[in-house]
Amino acid sequence: MQMAAKIACCLHEKLDNTGYPRGLSAKQIPPEAAITSLVDVYDALRSVRPYKEAMAPAKAIDIICNGDGRTMPCHFLPELLQIFLSNHRQFDAIYRNFEKATSSERSKHECC
Repeated sequence: MQMAAKIACCLHEKLDNTGYPRGLSAKQIPPEAAITSLVDVYDALRSVRPYKEAMAPAKAIDIICNGDGRTMPCHFLPELLQIFLSNHRQFDAIYRNFEKATSSERSKHECC
């Protein structure tokens, strides 16, 4: 529960102090929240939303590492970005496996 509380309270904090709700600095952001933040952005970029199509893995990586005006690399710990870049294929595999599993689960509950 303590870890969940740290993540919930700090998920939207950013390394450059522009996050919310408290505008924490890099050293104040719990590592578990910083990791979850990066994963959350990756998932949001890759997923279909009512207002956008899903992005390809390469486009999501480019936005996380180079920015797009809303998401900027200065939002994330540099060491996390390096780990992300070194393991982007595993991120993609995990994403695809999760997407496949949730799609299968959704179809079990659809009617008509």
